[in-house]
Amino acid sequence: MRIEFGALAPTLFEQLKQTGIIKRDLDLIDLDNKAINRLFVRGMLTSKETKNARKRLMKRIQERLNYSWKRDDKRERKSSLNKFEV
Repeated sequence: MRIEFGALAPTLFEQLKQTGIIKRDLDLIDLDNKAINRLFVRGMLTSKETKNARKRLMKRIQERLNYSWKRDDKRERKSSLNKFEV
């Protein structure tokens, strides 16, 4: 998966909406990304600070992806168990 950052990149909501992350988390991730971009463009974050903030945001995205995959895996296992009940 490739994620683009920056003021001219598509929103993270658009880039991640098909990943299974719940909408509430996607909204927060997108707001965080917009805040990082805004602060960088306005000169309140240096390039290094922006890079570090985006690294932390990527960690949060990965955590949410892992959670959504685990959640989907549990649902799949539960539904497959229900199919074979007697």
